Amino acid sequence: NCLAIDQERNKLYWTDAGTRTIEMVDYDGRNRQVLISLALPHPFGLALYGDSIYWTDWTEHNIQSANKVSGIDRKIIFQG
Repeated sequence: NCLAIDQERNKLYWTDAGTRTIEMVDYDGRNRQVLISLALPHPFGLALYGDSIYWTDWTEHNIQSANKVSGIDRKIIFQG
């Protein structure tokens, strides 16, 4: 599991392999949202860059990305 901070939007993002989700919340703990919950067998590493969120999946052996606000435009960046 991993954490990433979005200083521009004052958000904290994290992966949760137990619930198979990527979530985000405001710095003050408000507005918790599940960003991505479909087809996430084992999300682990996490990074933010620009308007995108990137994560690794231990089961799928890949790196994926999506829009960090909406979770749409999901892509496989690397397949190992």
